[in-house]
Amino acid sequence: MSRDLQGGLSPRDGGNGGQEVGTGSAGIACASHSRCHGHVPGISDEFREAVYTVTKMIPAGQVATYGQVATYVISPRYARAVGRALKELPRDRVDEVPWQRVINGTGRISYRGDVKRPVLQEKLLKKEGVVFEGGRTNLAVFGWAGPPEGWRPPFDDPAPEKKRYVAGRGGPRGGGTGAAPPRRRSPRRGP
Repeated sequence: MSRDLQGGLSPRDGGNGGQEVGTGSAGIACASHSRCHGHVPGISDEFREAVYTVTKMIPAGQVATYGQVATYVISPRYARAVGRALKELPRDRVDEVPWQRVINGTGRISYRGDVKRPVLQEKLLKKEGVVFEGGRTNLAVFGWAGPPEGWRPPFDDPAPEKKRYVAGRGGPRGGGTGAAPPRRRSPRRGP
């Protein structure tokens, strides 16, 4: 049984995805909006604005990954939501938010089922000085280092009792890899 961002049962498990609950702990769910209002269900305006704010910090000639932007907004687990927010960027804000500076974690442009946008994205990045070889850019050279130390997202942390993921610290509690350590087996004792 799986749960959605709001803690409700997911639609595949017979629930409605918790839509009546409102904003989830990550501030992403948005049950009050529908496609007819220009919003994609599941992403709140607050989350979108946080994504746009972080994206505006990326300087020309540098790129960030979806996971990196998600890390600075709330958690690296929301990389797809970042992509979705940028894909649904209103046309009147395209000049304000440099959406082209966000690429996937392998240094490639994500095609997302769109034919024209990836070509435009690569063209805009090349114009800014980002070099692509074989469809990939070197993130070690052109990768963004992130916002200044102590920067906080533009919205209040909806779950203050939980520690925010800190990039480079290995997990939410800061240390290790964020994954459970491997189980150690005791040595096999034979006769």
